Amino acid sequence: MKNRRLLVLVGLLTFIFIWGCDQRTDEVQPTACFTASKITAKVDEIIVFDNCSTDAETYGWTFGDGNTSTEISPSHKYLEEGEFTVRLVAKNKTLIDEETIAIVVEASVDPELYDGIESWIVHYSNDFSTDNGDWTVGTNEYYSASISGGNYNIQNYYTESSYLFWTNVATMPLSTKNFDIELKIKNTIDPINYGSGLIWGVNSDVGWYYFRISSGYYVLGDTDSGQWIDWTEGASTTDYNLLTVRKYDDTYYFFLNKTLVYTRAYSTDFGSKFGIIIDQSGAAAIDFIGIYLVDEGKKTGNIVPTSLSIEERSGCASKKEVSLKRIN
Repeated sequence: MKNRRLLVLVGLLTFIFIWGCDQRTDEVQPTACFTASKITAKVDEIIVFDNCSTDAETYGWTFGDGNTSTEISPSHKYLEEGEFTVRLVAKNKTLIDEETIAIVVEASVDPELYDGIESWIVHYSNDFSTDNGDWTVGTNEYYSASISGGNYNIQNYYTESSYLFWTNVATMPLSTKNFDIELKIKNTIDPINYGSGLIWGVNSDVGWYYFRISSGYYVLGDTDSGQWIDWTEGASTTDYNLLTVRKYDDTYYFFLNKTLVYTRAYSTDFGSKFGIIIDQSGAAAIDFIGIYLVDEGKKTGNIVPTSLSIEERSGCASKKEVSLKRIN
């Protein structure tokens, strides 16, 4: 009788042991997996994390900034710049797995603020401290152009048309880039209020965009559709004016002396040149001109390609009729 009870007890324990082993071997190892909607983001920009884990029942997230979540696929935004490690721990009843992704958070960008973008790389810059052959110099019956005193000094002798000056050393950035074009200019002769200033997207046979100043006023437009706005008061009449054209994503932002004065949807350029327009019978002193690529460096330096030939480095001048007179 005792032996029979002993056999029953041994059999029962064996069954429990085998059943327990079967239960453990049925537990499948979970695999943690997730993707991020972006691995480089701006401060306060939402990032969505898509959970692709398998064989897990619960999830634990840490975002590297002290915040956590137990959602399946959470979203998160960072309040300061830096590098953060996002960790997902996927669990079932007894087993766990984890996965990590590094997120880089950069300072937020406000393209409507002149100083809203902190990092740049120089695409082209010239402060006219020396004559490096980038721009037309000389005197003839049509114009005079010289580099002296840290300025590019230009005078247009025509009485019925404006003159365009540009450089062949550099061209406009690709349309996929975000950039600033800047010109610091002072009209030294401003007799008939046509306005001198910045031109960009230039194809001298087709057209160009312009940002011009005259007698304390400014105007924006292009040679195809005309003026985008009426002549507006706001430019300095006695000092240099800083004209800035910012292309950011699908919008143009225009700053006069670091103040936003106009925005407009970005449109395809007529051509790839940029430069200066001098009104008829007018003259101007140019302190500097430059193009800077957004989010890729600093607004410093003077880059001139060294692989160009002497012929390619010479500047260009072209006489063009421009009907832009301001009516007071």
